[in-house]
Amino acid sequence: MRALYTGTEYCRTVQEWNFEARAVRLYSDDDSYKIILGYRPIDDIVEEERESRQKLEQALKRAEEASHAKSAFWFNMSHDIRTPMNAIIGYTDLLEIYGDDVEKREDYLGKIKSSSEYLLSLLNDVLEMARIESGKYIMDETVTDIREFDRSICDVFENQLEQKGIRSVFL
Repeated sequence: MRALYTGTEYCRTVQEWNFEARAVRLYSDDDSYKIILGYRPIDDIVEEERESRQKLEQALKRAEEASHAKSAFWFNMSHDIRTPMNAIIGYTDLLEIYGDDVEKREDYLGKIKSSSEYLLSLLNDVLEMARIESGKYIMDETVTDIREFDRSICDVFENQLEQKGIRSVFL
C-alpha cells in the first residue's frame, strides 16, 4: 500500500503539476446537464468520450439504415420471384388443359420459357448483389434489345393481367 501524502507534500506536488482548471458541461439525452469541475486532462477525456459516443451513434444509425434497406430489398425480391413463378405455374396449368391446341401450346410454352428466363435473371441479380457486397464483382456491359426485353416483361405479367380482367397490348 502507498503511504499517504502529508498535507504539505501534497500541496507541493500539485503545484509542480501545473494543472489548468476547467469547467465542463455534460449534456444527457433529456437535455439536462451537469457541470464537472476538473483539470485539463479530465476535459480531454470527456471530449474523447463525447466524440466516441457520436461516432458509435452514427455507426448504429448507418447499420439500422442498412438493415432496413436489406429488409426492403428482400420484401421486393420475394414479390419479384413470386410473379414469374406464378406465371410458370399458371401457364403450366393452362398447358395441361389446352395442350392439344398446337397454337395455345406454343404460346404457353413460350411464356413459360420467358418467365423462367426472367426468374433466372433475378436469381443471377441476387448473386451479383452478393458478389458486390463481398467485393468480388466485375462490371460487365451487355447490349440488350429493348423491344425483346419489353416483350419478355409483358409475357411474365400477361397471365396475371388476364386473371384480373386487364387486357395488355404490346406495341
